Amino acid sequence: MNETILIIDDDESMHLILKNILDDEFSLLQARDAQEGIDILSEKQVDLILSDIHMPGLSGLEFLESLMKDAEKKRIPILIMTSMPTPEKEQKALDLGAADFIRKDLFNTDRDEVLDRIRAKILSNFDYPELTGKVDIDTKKLGKILMAESVSGDFFTCSRKFCMEILNGFDLKYLSQWSVIGENVNQLLSAGEKQQRKYSAQELVEEPAFKNLMGTKEPYLCNHISEEKCGILAEFSEQEGLPAEIAIPLFALGEKEYLRNNHQIPEDTDIFGLLIFKRDKLFTTKEYEMMKKLFARAGTIFWRLYQEI
Repeated sequence: MNETILIIDDDESMHLILKNILDDEFSLLQARDAQEGIDILSEKQVDLILSDIHMPGLSGLEFLESLMKDAEKKRIPILIMTSMPTPEKEQKALDLGAADFIRKDLFNTDRDEVLDRIRAKILSNFDYPELTGKVDIDTKKLGKILMAESVSGDFFTCSRKFCMEILNGFDLKYLSQWSVIGENVNQLLSAGEKQQRKYSAQELVEEPAFKNLMGTKEPYLCNHISEEKCGILAEFSEQEGLPAEIAIPLFALGEKEYLRNNHQIPEDTDIFGLLIFKRDKLFTTKEYEMMKKLFARAGTIFWRLYQEI
């Protein structure tokens, strides 16, 4: 099922331009002013709002400010469109809760960037009502990091900033990130107050837990690491008092394909990366589910940026 985007703009030509760019990938709803947009939101489920900043009646910024006070609708990410961006307007929109600012000239000059930013914004909306209130992590901050770096950053900066926020948010004591391209395995990041001795890629690929993950292509949660049962670096975990581990594969699947596949990863998709998290407190199922959801989405942006290296 396609994500639904609500476009609010009093300029008819913008509706035609956006329809031409977005119609193949998304379901579109159209409003000519903020009040019509509010009426549509009362009846339809919307995944993203594209709103002009200058409109008759309620302006884009006033609409944004009002929406952020609505307990239900404030969860919907909003991209503010303008043909005359200024630092002051951009900062005010961001302060009010806008996901991002997008210049209207991009719709004519860089269709690919427009699509990248819209896909990234949809995928960086980490508000899961069934989980968010039960896991103590700032998902809005995570979304802002991913959104900003997905547009102007690179793979290493984007993945590192995102992972370090995860490290702090989940109170992790150890985090490692690996690239896994076929048989070519390399460590990209190792962070946390607990660090293992020098640990080679060859040692990782010989771990039973690694071999099993590569075979199943499924993440795992282990709250009792031992050489016989589950987990990577069992001796290190025992010595450092880190009984709990989560490992999550990253897949060679971009945002467009992920969205078109209804947020599912096809079984034949290759793994291109691996994340290992350890801590001295046991992981709850809610935390595990949250991490899986976060990296299923973030991983698609990582993959696009990785391909640009």
